Order: sequence, then C-alpha cells, then structure tokens
Amino acid sequence: MENAQENDSKNNNYSIAIAQLLELEPDASCDVRTQMLQRINEWIQTDFNRLISVLYRIDVDEDKLKKRLRELPQVDAAEIILDMMLERQAGKRG
Repeated sequence: MENAQENDSKNNNYSIAIAQLLELEPDASCDVRTQMLQRINEWIQTDFNRLISVLYRIDVDEDKLKKRLRELPQVDAAEIILDMMLERQAGKRG
C-alpha cells in the first residue's frame, strides 16, 4: 500500500512529464498546474494541432475526452483535458 508521500511524488512526476510535453519553462511565480492550464488554453485558441499532438503522444482516449467535455460543459475544457492527461500518465505507470 502506498503512503501519501509516495503518491504525491508520483503525481509530481506525472505533472513534470506533462509540463515538458507542453513545453513549459519553470516559473516560480505560479504553480505548475496553473501553468499547464494556461498553456492548454493558449493552444486551444492558437495551436490546436499542437495540443492534439500532445494528447496523441500521451494516448488520451479521444472518445472519452469528447464524452467528458459533453458531460461537463460548465467545467473549463483545459481542466478536463489536463485531468485526463494526468489520469492517462498515472494509468501508464500504475
């Protein structure tokens, strides 16, 4: 059974891997999740193909993503996308 510290470490590793795929530079002025959400929103508006490419690299299930976006219209799309990216990374290594 994992303890909370090991779980936090794994989640941090997943975030780091995704931050690298999103081409983020470390920025101490805001947390990594906020930076990732900003980049996803930026790419939704300006470079959707790049975002799609990252989703394919991580192997996020397109049908599940579309379904979740439809089911949760009140939630920011970047939040849903990032959560699915993190879930997929955890699933690959879990």
